[in-house]
Amino acid sequence: MAVVLLGVIVLGGGVIAGLIGAWARTVGRCAQGTHAVLPAKSHDPLGYVLRRGYSSMEITVRLDAADDDPGLDLLVLRSSADRLLVGDLDDPPDPGLELDRLVLRPLAERVASLGGRVYVDGDSAVPFRLMINVDDEDEARQERAHQVLESCLARHPGVFTRLVGDEIARAPVMVVLTGDDVPRSVLATRADRTVFADGTFADLGPWGAPPTLAPVLGEQWSWRFEWDGRGELPADQRECLHRLVAAAHAEGREVRFGGVPRRPWRVREAFWCELASAGVDLITTAQPRTLARFLRGYGRTGRHTTVAVRPRPVVRRPAVPADGLARRAAMRFADPAVSPLARVPTRVRPLGPRVVARSTARARAGTR
Repeated sequence: MAVVLLGVIVLGGGVIAGLIGAWARTVGRCAQGTHAVLPAKSHDPLGYVLRRGYSSMEITVRLDAADDDPGLDLLVLRSSADRLLVGDLDDPPDPGLELDRLVLRPLAERVASLGGRVYVDGDSAVPFRLMINVDDEDEARQERAHQVLESCLARHPGVFTRLVGDEIARAPVMVVLTGDDVPRSVLATRADRTVFADGTFADLGPWGAPPTLAPVLGEQWSWRFEWDGRGELPADQRECLHRLVAAAHAEGREVRFGGVPRRPWRVREAFWCELASAGVDLITTAQPRTLARFLRGYGRTGRHTTVAVRPRPVVRRPAVPADGLARRAAMRFADPAVSPLARVPTRVRPLGPRVVARSTARARAGTR
């Protein structure tokens, strides 16, 4: 009996583990317009993004050069070639967190299995944005990281968007370098590449980076605007937002905004409403499905069309005494037409037969 029970427990545990693994491998519905910023060290970055349906992701990597000092960590076996590892400089290099194994190769396999798409229900005209932040301030190491990334992307032809001359050959995935130390000068000199740079609104116009170099413009909301989501967005800030987005779209660029507060939900949806009305392409969020439902339903009649967060009116009510005698006194001298105290319900107790008989006897004795 004990053997049979043990077998049932083992079989049930295997079934549960299989169901959990199948759920972990599932891919959610594509949430267009959502952008995810992943933590510095993630063991399954692509799976996290695909299960939640993000249409854009940002990941931090570091360069693990072959000529780095081996005395930094004797327990780590260094490769004979440069490679990119998921994580920042504060984390020790982990060979199991290689970018090509965790992100690039699975993306290429998925695109090949779905016939040129990352999501089954995704828009084939809109590429999946893969933004990579190389955590290194040294310009020479940034250039080496770019060369390593280019060599990794070259192993998967037809998967990643490519610049050929002055034209951009669209593909299911677009790779964009982001951060403060992007080697723009190196990227600008190469006419054949699969890596682009993340720009800002300062790149608009003939004096900035061309769209072939910076096809995506991303900024934090607080960099240019002071509105906190409460009350109406000032007219001058709304006009500035719409003009910037329209200018970016006129040059064939996409716009991404971050720094939207997560709570309270009324403030969050007020931001979403303003950004959606301006035509922003990507919004950084930790709730992709909620944002996707909001964007799909934007423009319909409902609570999503409310832009301003209006405070609730304060209703002042007079204090009612807690004591029963004081309450009855207040009720006795209150004017029913003026004072709201007259509308306060009171508990009336019926008189018993003994009380009625005693009151009647006293009344008769008083009349004699």
